[in-house]
Amino acid sequence: MKRFIFPLLFAPILGYTQARITPWFNNKQAAAVITFDDNCPGQFQYALPALNNRSLPATFFVITGGSQCGTVDWNQVNSAYAAGHEIASHSVTHGMLRNMDTSQIRQEMASSFQAIKSRFPNQKGMTIAWPFGQGGGSPLKDDTIRRIAASYYFAARSAGIGARGYIPYDDFNNAFYQGRSFYHMLGTYLMSGSILPSTIGSVLDSTIKYGGWYTCLYHGIEDVGVNLVPLTRFEQTLASIKSRENDLWITTLANSAKYHTQRRFSNLVFEANGNNYQITVNSSLPDSIFNHPLTVRITSSQLNNTFQNLDQVQLRSNSNLIPFFVEGDSVIQFNATAGVIFELFGGSTDLKSLLFTKNAVSISPNPLQGKLLNIEFKSSPRTLTVVKLKTMKGQQVETFELEPNQITNKKVSLGLHSHPAGLYLLETSFNGSKQTTRVAIID
Repeated sequence: MKRFIFPLLFAPILGYTQARITPWFNNKQAAAVITFDDNCPGQFQYALPALNNRSLPATFFVITGGSQCGTVDWNQVNSAYAAGHEIASHSVTHGMLRNMDTSQIRQEMASSFQAIKSRFPNQKGMTIAWPFGQGGGSPLKDDTIRRIAASYYFAARSAGIGARGYIPYDDFNNAFYQGRSFYHMLGTYLMSGSILPSTIGSVLDSTIKYGGWYTCLYHGIEDVGVNLVPLTRFEQTLASIKSRENDLWITTLANSAKYHTQRRFSNLVFEANGNNYQITVNSSLPDSIFNHPLTVRITSSQLNNTFQNLDQVQLRSNSNLIPFFVEGDSVIQFNATAGVIFELFGGSTDLKSLLFTKNAVSISPNPLQGKLLNIEFKSSPRTLTVVKLKTMKGQQVETFELEPNQITNKKVSLGLHSHPAGLYLLETSFNGSKQTTRVAIID
C-alpha cells in the first residue's frame, strides 16, 4: 500500500483551488504505445534502430519457446532491453489457448513469465499479448485464461480494437472500463503494409482529441512475418507519431497500464492543516508493480498572490530538490513519487534556518559585506549554469550565465553591483531547470 503526503508550506489560499492527478503522465492529452509480436528478425534488424534514432520506446512481446519467425534470438532481445524498451510475454509456444486445459494454460503463462523475469529481473511487473487474441475476448474460456494469467501479468493486450482505433479515457464512465478484466482486454490497432500513415494520423488526432489510449501492433518488418510492413512505411508511421509528441505520451504498454491503473485506483485528498496544505495520495495497489510517478497539478486563482512570485517556490523531497513545472501564475505541476514539500521563501518562513541548509551550492561571505560573491558547487556543473539574484518579492536584479569552463575547481566568484541592504534570493539553475534557491544577506 502506498501513502504519499505532500505538505505545502504557505498561508491558506483563498479563491478557487484544485489539486488533481492528470489523466496521463506529464499532463499529456493522450497515450500512444507501439508493440511487436512474435520476435521476428526484422523487428530488431530494422524497426529497433528506427525507434532508437527517434527516441521512441516500444514493447516487444516475445514467444519464449521459439518464434513464429524461427528460434528466439535472446541477443537481439537483450539489445532491445538495453535500449530502454519493454520486454514482455507472448506465451511459450503461441498455441491455441482455448484448446488447452487449465494446467497447460498455466504452464504457458508461468514458464514464459519466468524465462523473461530471469533475464530482466529489474522490470517491475510484466504484461502479455494473447496468442491469436485468445484471452482477450468474451468467450467463457477467455475469462478462465485471464484469471490464470492474472497471477503473473498485471495487464494484457489483445489482438483487435474498435473501429476508432483507440480506447477513450472517458474518466472510466465507458462500460469497457468496468470489471476486473479491463486491463487484461486492452485493444490494439493491427498494422499492415496497406494502412497509410495518413490513416494513422487521423486515428492519432482523434486519440488526442478524446484523451484516448492508442496501441498499435506490428508483426513482420521489411522481410519476414505476417502482416508484413515495409521499413519505409514503418518509418513514415513513426514520424507521424513523433510529430505529435507534444500532445501524446509515447510510452510502453507496461507504463501506460500502470499509470492508467494507478490514476484510477488512487485517491487524492487536498486539505488545509493550519497554515499548511497537504496532498495525500492513497492507493491499495502493490508498490512492487505499480511504481510509476503520478503527475499532480495544483491550480489556484490565488497562487501568484500567495507566493508574490512563483519563482520563490522550491519543491523538495526530504533534502532532495524535485523538478516542477510552473504554468503562468496559477498552476504548479510535479510528478509525485514520494513525500514532496513546496517551500515558500519569505513571509512566515524562518529565513535563518535556510542559510545553513545543505544544498547544491554554498555562498560566501553571507552576510555579504562587499561586492564579491563566492559560490561553491557540490559538483562541477557540466552544462550552462544561470545564477539569478532576486529580491524577496521575486524581482530579478542581476543575472550571470556561466559556461562550465568558467567554473574552476567547483568554485566561481561573481562581482555584484551595489544593492540596498536586506534579504535576497540567489537562484541557481542548470541547463534551464531550477535546482536550488538560497537566501543571501547584503549588509
